[in-house]
Amino acid sequence: MANDGRPFTMTTGRTGAGNTSRSCERLTLVPRKLHDHAGIEGAGATASRRTFAVRLHRKGYDLRHIREVLVLSTLSATKSLVEGDPVDLGRIVSRVI
Repeated sequence: MANDGRPFTMTTGRTGAGNTSRSCERLTLVPRKLHDHAGIEGAGATASRRTFAVRLHRKGYDLRHIREVLVLSTLSATKSLVEGDPVDLGRIVSRVI
């Protein structure tokens, strides 16, 4: 339940690929509020998920477990999140320069 006593409600939709998508707008406000309080501008739930996935991957957790923790539908979606690790990308660039 939310702080005001009302239950969270889920909406169901379809992605462009035709998959079922569920969301809870009131629940997505939580990371937004955390970012606002931390002074981080322009960050959202996706950035938080990516950061969490990258940190788990750096600690050695495999993609299957990261997928389950983040409740992602596919391993390829999980792989996309962790492949954007800025530390790894920085290493790649530093080897070239």
